[in-house]
This record gives sequence, structure tokens and C-alpha cells, in this order.
Amino acid sequence: MEQQLFQGNTQFSGKRGLGAIVLTSDKVYFFKKGMAAASGAMFGLIGVLVANLIEKKSAKNNPDSFFKQQEFLALDEKVRKKLMTMKEMRVLPLGDIAQVKETMMGMEFVTHSQERYVYQGKIHKKRILPWLRERGINIVMRG
Repeated sequence: MEQQLFQGNTQFSGKRGLGAIVLTSDKVYFFKKGMAAASGAMFGLIGVLVANLIEKKSAKNNPDSFFKQQEFLALDEKVRKKLMTMKEMRVLPLGDIAQVKETMMGMEFVTHSQERYVYQGKIHKKRILPWLRERGINIVMRG
């Protein structure tokens, strides 16, 4: 199964932060980072490394985390390892996407139930938008 990982900022459930999206043949996964992203601003590189270690350890020991969910386990091992410091996950099946609105910095995914998921990663737009268009997703271009 082809899977593409793109780092950037994500927003869902009313919260915004560093994260990533993963594109698979039938789903878009949205991830948001935990405390490691914030600790870098406060404690520098050492803070990020310590926070990453703590997050990885707590993810392995927490049975309620999304790391144990079938949808996460369906991802390739290589992709899962890169996502071990993420704190939250949302899965959006391609069939649930009503449209994708291009923004200046990325894109906004709107579901049929009007939920909104935002991805900001300007350098990746040129790869993501054609991928979505190939799968029949309605894209509203900016401007």
C-alpha cells in the first residue's frame, strides 16, 4: 500500500499545532504532536530530545493511545516509527471528504458533516493537491 507522510501544522477538534498527515489509498490521517514541539521553544534541543523520549515511552505503555488502534497499525512500520511522538490522531476516509479548499499555506478538508481539518505545509501542496484530484476529490482553488 502506498503511503505518503507530510510534516506540517495540523488543526482539528479546535486545536492547532505541529503535526503531520499521511495519505493512503483510501484515507487521510491527521496527527498532532505532543509536548516535544513546545519544549523546544522553552528548553532548546535538549528539551526536545528529552520530551521525545518521554512521549515515545508513554505511547508504548499507554494502552488507550491511538498507537494500539487498528487504523494506526495498518500503516507501514517505517511510517509508524516516524509518528511515535504524535499525541492525537484523526482518520478521514476519502469518501467522507466533501471538498478540499486550497489556502495560502496549505489546505482545508471539509467533510460532508461540515467538520474541518486543516493542514499547513506550503511546500507539500504541489504534491498533495494532484494526489487528491486523481482520487476524485473536489478541490476549490484559492483566488
